[in-house]
Amino acid sequence: MILNLITLSTVLSTVWSFLIAILVLLFMITVHEFGHYIAGKKLGFQINEFSIGFGPALYKRTMKSGELFSVRAIPLGGYCAFEGEDEESDNKNSFEKKEPWKRIIVLVAGAFMNIVATVLIIFMVFLFAGQYFVKVNEVLPSQVHENVQSQYILEKDDLIMEIDGKTIYSTMNLTERLQRASDDGRDKVEILVLRDGEKELVTVQIRDYEYTSEKDGVSTTTKGTGLGILNGVESVHLSFFETVKNSFGYCINAATQIYKFLGEL
Repeated sequence: MILNLITLSTVLSTVWSFLIAILVLLFMITVHEFGHYIAGKKLGFQINEFSIGFGPALYKRTMKSGELFSVRAIPLGGYCAFEGEDEESDNKNSFEKKEPWKRIIVLVAGAFMNIVATVLIIFMVFLFAGQYFVKVNEVLPSQVHENVQSQYILEKDDLIMEIDGKTIYSTMNLTERLQRASDDGRDKVEILVLRDGEKELVTVQIRDYEYTSEKDGVSTTTKGTGLGILNGVESVHLSFFETVKNSFGYCINAATQIYKFLGEL
């Protein structure tokens, strides 16, 4: 019985994840096609249909402007059908009859709308849920630098906002900034932390450390080099303008990380 419940829970979790993925895909493509639609309307293109989904139509309505709006059965995409896009047309407002620069704008508008939507979503998340920063959960004992001065060590509950002037959006950013400092031959970094609700710029030494963890009665000692902390994350509500700035920064950072990952592959 317990095994059946676990199996059912796993199946439901998988189905739920699948449905969310479909909805996210549908949203992304609808926003993308809406970008084509808005640009096409503004530049005088003849648009025959704007569809959410593919396949048999579940709902159709002809708008006052003459375009057909439809919702179709297969929620795996959508399209904005321009007159003359796939076939010859004598309509002066068909896709192929328009100037090249207008066609380029229409084509680029889809990706541009996706970018705008992404920034707006991130902004809303940061505004209402807060932005997550790396939090110092524990300061680890030094392995080699026993005489590291206390002012060069982070404190418990510090939130790491910037390293050497660069905003830290994730632990990956943190690792990259420390690696950059090491490559430059530096053993200290400037860190902007949020400490007791106030921002404070501190100098922190990159040092060797060690910590011991225990699992199932077995102790494991791990050694490393870095800030000498065990970290987690914590969300913080920033000012409106900081939220706007970091929304753009987060999107640029995420895109950069994706391109780096693809390049490494």
